[in-house]
Amino acid sequence: MGSSHSRIDAGLDGRFDGGLTVLVPQLEIDVQRMRQNLDLTNGLIFAESITAALGERISRSQARKLLDTAVERAAKEKCGLRKVLDENPEIKKHLSPQELEKLFDPRNYSGTSGHFIDLVIEKHKSDTHSR
Repeated sequence: MGSSHSRIDAGLDGRFDGGLTVLVPQLEIDVQRMRQNLDLTNGLIFAESITAALGERISRSQARKLLDTAVERAAKEKCGLRKVLDENPEIKKHLSPQELEKLFDPRNYSGTSGHFIDLVIEKHKSDTHSR
């Protein structure tokens, strides 16, 4: 892992002194509001990962150019990026509807959250057992 992850890990294990284990049980997750926030981007939030997926099949510069054009069109027409990509024959040659569906699914973008969840659970367990 890179140095940024090491700093975060050190913070969770020490500097915050278990503060996350106090905050996490009080955390309220509003899934509907999270979805609304994602929808505000009209799918543009997914452009980078779509570019990367497309770049595995065509050159990165070509993928970037295709996505930049699609993003510009989506912004200009105030419509969703998904709609623009679905209408683009060049994109459709390289990414199937199923692949696009997966790329537009926010559940596929949890990043390193699993690692941090494990850290909080371990900290909570060790705090509970030491009492």
